[in-house]
Amino acid sequence: MKLRLAYDPYSSTADDDYQALVDELRKFDILGMLAREFTKSRIDEMLVRQLVKSIRFLHREVRDQAVESLLENMEVLYPIFSTVTIVLKHYCLI
Repeated sequence: MKLRLAYDPYSSTADDDYQALVDELRKFDILGMLAREFTKSRIDEMLVRQLVKSIRFLHREVRDQAVESLLENMEVLYPIFSTVTIVLKHYCLI
């Protein structure tokens, strides 16, 4: 599974590209997918890394829930701790 989160803010169609990315992410249940991974004894690092990166493109309410879920499940996320901290740092600056 590969989820490509490419966004070029310098593109002439940056706003349209961003909206297209957000619309595509709405097709996926990011919180549900994260919740299923949290119940496993060992997460799928590649999948969860992509899910965590996609959090920044979610609507504010869903993003708040996702960040709360990340914080509550840090012990499961230790294999991708650096990715989680980068996303959380970005989230705190928004």
